[in-house]
This record gives sequence, structure tokens and C-alpha cells, in this order.
Amino acid sequence: MNTREIPNSILNFIGEIQQIHFPAQGHTSVVVSLTTMSGNFILKKTTEPLYSAWLKQEFEILTQLENRLLPIPKAYLLVEEEKHCWLLMSQFHGIRMREFLLRT
Repeated sequence: MNTREIPNSILNFIGEIQQIHFPAQGHTSVVVSLTTMSGNFILKKTTEPLYSAWLKQEFEILTQLENRLLPIPKAYLLVEEEKHCWLLMSQFHGIRMREFLLRT
């Protein structure tokens, strides 16, 4: 993923990107960590229809749970394009779900 392909609605929300980092990747989306003047964000991009459907579900669930007292990231934007789906959320320090499941 490069910054030129990020939808304008996301770029307008986060402002100018100062730093981009690719953390350990999963299998369903490309994940980047973005640093801007307005904060740190995680951006996920999917290209497969099934994974896009899962990303939409992730957005819906995070949105439904945001007013609960749970330690979860805040979902800011979901952008659906013809071939891609994007989820912008707050950066939440923790471990990946796969790592958690392997430990337990």
C-alpha cells in the first residue's frame, strides 16, 4: 500500500501523513500504522470480497461497542470502493489476536 491509493476521505480526516509503518501482517488485509499531526492511526485495506465483508463486520462491531467500558480501538471510518474496503481506527497497543490465541 502506498499513500497515493488511500481514499481522500481518509486523508482529509487524518491530515498529512508524517510516518508510515507496516506492522506484522495477517492474511486478510494490509495493515499500516500512520502517524500524523492529529494522532496515530491504524489503516486496514482488503481486496477480496470475503475479507471486505469481514472488515465491514469489524467496523460495525467496534462501533456498537464504543460506548462500553472495553479496551478496544475506536473505529473512525469505513470506506468501500469497487475493489477495496478500508477501515481507519485508533491505534491500540496490544497483541495480535493470532498471538493471543497461540498463547492460550
